[in-house]
Amino acid sequence: MADSNEFDSLRKELVNPDNRIRYDAVLILEERGGPEAVQLLIGALRDMEYVSIRWRAARALGKLRAHEAVGALIESFSDESSYVRKGVAQSLGEIGDPEAIPALIGALRDDERKVGLEASNALRDIGPPALVPLRQAEATATGNMKEALSVVIGEIEDRIKRREMEE
Repeated sequence: MADSNEFDSLRKELVNPDNRIRYDAVLILEERGGPEAVQLLIGALRDMEYVSIRWRAARALGKLRAHEAVGALIESFSDESSYVRKGVAQSLGEIGDPEAIPALIGALRDDERKVGLEASNALRDIGPPALVPLRQAEATATGNMKEALSVVIGEIEDRIKRREMEE
């Protein structure tokens, strides 16, 4: 865990005009973790100059399992970059908060196929709470997405069956 002086320094680095310094600050925040790092990473999601900083901030929040960042991550589904949106879906899956289910269901229809597929993986990671919305989405999906959702639903159902057998 970093001390407050280090966080003050990282806060300043996040607004430095040099993209590399901002990116490195995000990496350090991911490594340090903790509530203050999470708040600074949420702010980095809004770095409109450099896509990689937004993507790395999203991924860091997922790796830190930052439940308090779910709302900010959901907002980042509106990012112009599919690279960022894909990272957002991955992170929401890692966090596993059912609050993200409606946004992930919406992301299944993203113009970029890789975002939709990552959203389906995130819904799989969230598990049983996502089952009913997934079935509803599968009913209207077509092509590869319909197949992907069928697989995800099957995996969640298998997980439920295994748990029931263990009890």
